[in-house]
Amino acid sequence: MNEKKCPAIKTIRIDTATFQDSPATIEPTVINFFYGENGTGKSTIARSIGSPDHLEWADSVTPEDYEILIYNREFVSEEVSNYKQLHGIYTICKGNKEKEEQIAALEKKLDDAKNKVQAAEKTAREKEDKKSALLPNLKEIIWEKTKPQRKDFDTIDLKIKKKDSFYNAMSDKELAVESHDIEVLKTTAATAFGKAKSKLEKFHRAPEQFPAVIDEHLHLLAESITSSSESQFAQFLTALGAVDWVKDGHHHFSQKANGKCPYCQQPLPDDFEQQLASVFDEQYKEKTRQLSLLQNTYLSFADNALQLLASNKSKPLPQSLGWDAYDGLLEKLQDGIELNQERLDEKLKTPAQPAAELKPILPIIRELNQLVEDFNKKIDAYNAIIDDQKNQQAKCKRQILEYLKSLVADDLSAYDKNLKNAEKSCAAASKALNALQKEKASIESKIANLSKEIVSTVDVMNQINDTLRYTGFQGFRLRESKAYRNHYEIVRADGSIAENLSEGELQFIAFLYFYHQVKGGREDGQQKKKIVVIDDPVSSMDDGVLFIVSSLIRELLEVCHSTADYHDPQDTGGYIKQIFILTHNIRFHMEVTDQWVQDFKATNFYKVLKDGNQSSVYLCTKQDPASSLPRTINYNPVQNNYQALWTQLQEANSTISVIHAIRQILDYYFIQMCSYDRKKLRAEVLGKLKKPAPESGRPDMTQYHPAEALLRYIAAPNDFGHDAHYVDDATDAQPYREAFRLIFKAMGQEQHYQKMMETSRSACGSPETTSA
Repeated sequence: MNEKKCPAIKTIRIDTATFQDSPATIEPTVINFFYGENGTGKSTIARSIGSPDHLEWADSVTPEDYEILIYNREFVSEEVSNYKQLHGIYTICKGNKEKEEQIAALEKKLDDAKNKVQAAEKTAREKEDKKSALLPNLKEIIWEKTKPQRKDFDTIDLKIKKKDSFYNAMSDKELAVESHDIEVLKTTAATAFGKAKSKLEKFHRAPEQFPAVIDEHLHLLAESITSSSESQFAQFLTALGAVDWVKDGHHHFSQKANGKCPYCQQPLPDDFEQQLASVFDEQYKEKTRQLSLLQNTYLSFADNALQLLASNKSKPLPQSLGWDAYDGLLEKLQDGIELNQERLDEKLKTPAQPAAELKPILPIIRELNQLVEDFNKKIDAYNAIIDDQKNQQAKCKRQILEYLKSLVADDLSAYDKNLKNAEKSCAAASKALNALQKEKASIESKIANLSKEIVSTVDVMNQINDTLRYTGFQGFRLRESKAYRNHYEIVRADGSIAENLSEGELQFIAFLYFYHQVKGGREDGQQKKKIVVIDDPVSSMDDGVLFIVSSLIRELLEVCHSTADYHDPQDTGGYIKQIFILTHNIRFHMEVTDQWVQDFKATNFYKVLKDGNQSSVYLCTKQDPASSLPRTINYNPVQNNYQALWTQLQEANSTISVIHAIRQILDYYFIQMCSYDRKKLRAEVLGKLKKPAPESGRPDMTQYHPAEALLRYIAAPNDFGHDAHYVDDATDAQPYREAFRLIFKAMGQEQHYQKMMETSRSACGSPETTSA
């Protein structure tokens, strides 16, 4: 796809005066033409080009290397209206070949030095950009890294809601790095920043040691407790192994026996109670008494511990604490107590049988007490916060920030290290750049000193005076000022200061002065790259002066275009890098734009319009009608009448419109411009078109008749209304188009035909301004 070349200024923003309500931004190329009527906003565009704030420069372009020169009313008023004191324009005098060669050699060195400075500036910028990117990258990293944790505390005003404020908090050197427990922080925050609450009651602990009697008699569970009596009945029961059985039966049924054995229903002896008592000796009785004491003491201890620990369940817990572990241990303790009670009951029932070992409950009680201790610590902490809520809030905020900082401490350290390295790198790049800039300045100083010896303002003065004489301005000229060194003054033929020049005279000498200013340099002989803006240069000028000004501007355009060879990426050295021509004068516009409309890559055409008090500017491009591919071309917004006829021919769809345009073109070109006799023209063309057919020998009239129809109007223009000239609009127009081409060919004017067809094709289909 064809693209425009961007030499220096990349974009121009126009937002003042009549563009204020509807700002415009244009993307200029090398050569830029603006056409618009007076008052449409052209001068506003010119002033915007001269305003640095309104410009965006192309990449790799250094604005300081460029000088923007603007010709407009302000230039005439400020530079030329003081007839006694025009600043001199410096050019290099010829003749001092040795110094010119020295300057040329130094200028090559200067170009090399500028390239090195530009490369060093690029390196320095890249390093600065890399350093500048460190902090935004760090802010993004620590922001994303702590997002889940910050969300946990988003209801607390920590003043870290934005990346910048969060970074400021984390980079505070007085803020410690502490890995606080996140869950503890959540609990503390919920308490400190929650609604006002009452203090909590602490939990009870259970005794963790058995009473001494339990430890003293616990061994009985493993003993076989039997009687050692020598009575006949005792020996009988012992031999049967029925002592425990009889004792247990007596315990349960003695009150219900009614003198009979509960098992065989035989009458019991009268002394049965005495005989039964004789079975159990004193040792047996003592041990069973101790065993009963063990059971009662143990169960009392266990039940009291269970009830005490279970009563804690009626008290509220601090937020974030749960009962799951506690409930599990309580259930385990209760199960252990119930099992041990069964084993104690069984031992008392059968003292002679060793009982199973009791399940330990003290470890369970100790575990529960440990939970109670943990709960109480949290309750103490909770109550402390409730007692000192304001101070605890401040403490909690700081701990949260310390915790967050612990999460990004490595990132902060890495940033500090990278920043130090980047600063060292930037300092080294800056040092290298300063050295190169000093070298460049040294070369410039040498060039300036040499140039002062060979530059002069006289050459430009003489050239301006020669131009004035050549164009017929005999009444005034420039001469060197006697009062001011390297200045000019405008004088009359008698040597007096030329006061009250006419508008046309002032405009012309002002433009000559500007023209040579563009071509000239500074007193030190150096010449910056130039961007030239010319705003309506031919106001109040007659045709002869307009022609000279147009010629000079065409020269500047050629110089500018020489730098824009888009086939060669190297700078060709032209001193004008970009040019802008703005005018309302159609003739002047046609004089300077004629050859540039075909140069799409390096030329832009703009149309400036105004509706009410609002201006707008349009780039004049369109799809190429001769190309089947997407291809954009320029079109000139201004055409003369003759060009407009060719454009009308290109655009015409009906046969009548085609023939009408062709007849007018033929009449204008051949009769009015080339002064052909109408009848002789018709005879000459038709004679060349009437030729024998190769086979029959008879004349071939295929091309003859359409041409004859067209030329008949030329020969007798006053008879246009006759019926013989009628053409049906349904007739094919192509034969007439072909006959039109053959007429130019027959008259040796095919080159003119081709040029006008190409020019009209560029403007075809576009809105245009037509000159009178």
